[in-house]
Amino acid sequence: MKHKIIAGCLAANLLFGTNVLAASPAAAFTDIKGSFAEEAIIHLTEQGIISGITPEKFAPEEKISRKHFAVLLTKVLGIQPVFPSQPTFEDLPREAPEFGYVEALVKLGLLKGTQSNYLGADDPVSRQDAAVLLHRVLGLETASANSGEKYLDEELISPYALDSVTYVTRQGWMKGYKGFFRPFEKLTRAETAVLVNRLYDLRKEQTPNAVLPLQELVVKVGETVQLELPPAAGPFPYTPVYGLDNPAIGTIYPNGAFTAGQQPETGTITVNAGYTSYIIKVSIISNDQALGKHQEE
Repeated sequence: MKHKIIAGCLAANLLFGTNVLAASPAAAFTDIKGSFAEEAIIHLTEQGIISGITPEKFAPEEKISRKHFAVLLTKVLGIQPVFPSQPTFEDLPREAPEFGYVEALVKLGLLKGTQSNYLGADDPVSRQDAAVLLHRVLGLETASANSGEKYLDEELISPYALDSVTYVTRQGWMKGYKGFFRPFEKLTRAETAVLVNRLYDLRKEQTPNAVLPLQELVVKVGETVQLELPPAAGPFPYTPVYGLDNPAIGTIYPNGAFTAGQQPETGTITVNAGYTSYIIKVSIISNDQALGKHQEE
């Protein structure tokens, strides 16, 4: 199986939607129990890759917009956002959180709007359009629509999407339901989580991963520190993705800044940075403890 992960000229972050804080712990989601996507949601949340629309709600059946789907693909594949002075699309201004990621796909020739200068940014993404974008981003070969699995609703698939639907089906990235692909049906957040999890696994398989020894970080309550990352090895330096196993220890931001909570706590920060992954053991100490530690030293 051959793939092209577009990261050679653009390096690379992954959230659901526009929430810029670390992902909520999956255990807090009250609406994913029994979902076909439960395992994928939990895994990606633990990795700091996705988050809910609130700390307690993942909203698995809500539709995902075209701009958010583009952001997810960009981040999970490690494509660095770019910020041209003039927006490509009238409905995605430069100040929008998704702007840089969408523009990165445009720069690579992988994303086009629904009409001239219009992305349809807030419109739900259809299954066939998701397949097209996946094929453009990952597909090195061209699949013939006359080969592979045949769907009962194949005549409903738009001509521009036929090869892409065949390709993503063959690769196992997207599947039909009872013989139907449902090309115009809108992709849900649950379906997207499963899809992104498959792409995450693909990236991990294709990325030689160096695991660093356990690191330790001692931070005073309320203190903000910047995590230092090792240099990325190899030609695909992905933007780091952070996760917390215990949100009570504080908040981790996409740029690696960590703000400690207001009470002494312990936990871990997981870091996936290109070819390197490691765990940081975090201890939040009170000001009195910090003073005592300083005096001992």
